Amino acid sequence: MSTRWPEIYVWPAGEAARLIYRGEEPVGFVLFPPRSSRKSPADGHCIVRFMIDHRFQGQGIGRHGLRAAVDWIARERGVDRVRLSVVPENTPARSLYRSEGFTETGEIDHGEIVMVKTLSRSVVPDQ
Repeated sequence: MSTRWPEIYVWPAGEAARLIYRGEEPVGFVLFPPRSSRKSPADGHCIVRFMIDHRFQGQGIGRHGLRAAVDWIARERGVDRVRLSVVPENTPARSLYRSEGFTETGEIDHGEIVMVKTLSRSVVPDQ
């Protein structure tokens, strides 16, 4: 049985922090760094922090929110890769990221495991 919700999306379309909504209700947030004019598309873009309120975890909202965040990065930043990091003990998050195409790079950043997802050319807008 699948759960049906109103559209899940990331808002606002400005820089840095964005709320993740389920319908009209904020359920989490995603934090992006500002755009860097020095980076090439191959350098990618980061998700600095991605969190879903504990009351909404385990409902598939994180998966939809992550997809919305990656889609936003691909559309607005036109990059080839998305990077993020995760606390090693956060097994559910690591599983989610892996299932969405992120792979561990072997790097550790401030005690967190760095993961990267290469975007398909069909996702990255033409430059």
